[in-house]
Amino acid sequence: MSYIVEVPPYAPYDSVQPAEVDAACRLLVATGHGVSANSEHSRMTPYRLAHYLRYWTRPYGEDEPRFTTFENRNPVIDQMITIGPIDFWACCSHHLLPFFGQAWFGYVPNEKLVGLSMVPLVVKNHCARPWLQETMTHHLAAIFEDKLEPDGLGIVTRAIHTCQMLDLKGPPVPEMTFSVMHGSFFTNEKTRAEFLSFVGK
Repeated sequence: MSYIVEVPPYAPYDSVQPAEVDAACRLLVATGHGVSANSEHSRMTPYRLAHYLRYWTRPYGEDEPRFTTFENRNPVIDQMITIGPIDFWACCSHHLLPFFGQAWFGYVPNEKLVGLSMVPLVVKNHCARPWLQETMTHHLAAIFEDKLEPDGLGIVTRAIHTCQMLDLKGPPVPEMTFSVMHGSFFTNEKTRAEFLSFVGK
């Protein structure tokens, strides 16, 4: 099958490759959806589907932002720093449907401080690919642990999963919360409680 749109696709769909469009068109037709290159409403659908899958299934490490840190001195910061909530979108690796929510990051620094704007950039870029929420949260924690080597850190993610919202066989799950604690956030109950108080639950 060769799918051709007489009107050239507009950005961002002009970057989609013909083979991707043909594959998306075959999938739509095979699942009973009419696709017409002459229809105002469906002629771009194969492009949109291919673009969606390319964006949400891109490999980990692609377009990673440069991680900026600063020396922790003058004065030395030895108290907790918390950043959030940070909005994110991700993709369920089971269903390739989006889940979305907010993340909170906290840490007690050692020798390095992270630039404030860097945390949302890392979270948003890191999340936008196929994940289980639990695995995604562990990977976020590992990134900050590796780059900052803090005394302790915590990551909490809370998300709504559209695959559960669309499940007609059972009651929908309102939201899912998952946390990962390293260092003093794991071993010190007061530190962990302080961080979770900022998160709100």
